[in-house]
Amino acid sequence: MVIYIGSDVPLGTWPFDSANPGFHVTELLSQDAAVKRHFSKPHVYYAGAYEGCGCGFQYGREDPEFQNDPNQLAAADASRARIQAYMREALTLQPAVEVYACWSGDEAESPSTRRALGGPLFPNGFKEREFLVVGHSAAG
Repeated sequence: MVIYIGSDVPLGTWPFDSANPGFHVTELLSQDAAVKRHFSKPHVYYAGAYEGCGCGFQYGREDPEFQNDPNQLAAADASRARIQAYMREALTLQPAVEVYACWSGDEAESPSTRRALGGPLFPNGFKEREFLVVGHSAAG
């Protein structure tokens, strides 16, 4: 799973650190540029969790009976808290941000699900090829 965030304004970035893995945000790689067509926002970023991809945001949420390693749960909770803080900070600069979640390689595929979440909320997991509008003006 890969997560992309669209913003009206430039946002902070920092690379994945394999020595201290956690939440990270980077500029798009050239092979992921096709994902930009889904966004109305001019600035699009890749966001990853402690595993390097977006799967870590979902750990313990999709299959809690199987995904119950305490160390991974703690890392997933920390990644979720960091992306939520990142989104809250982004929402102080603009009324809404956009998020697209898909499997790696599906960046050019159109979203199959669309949702709006009001306030600085963040979903309890993502659906495949899901597009979200998150923000103060998202829910109407």
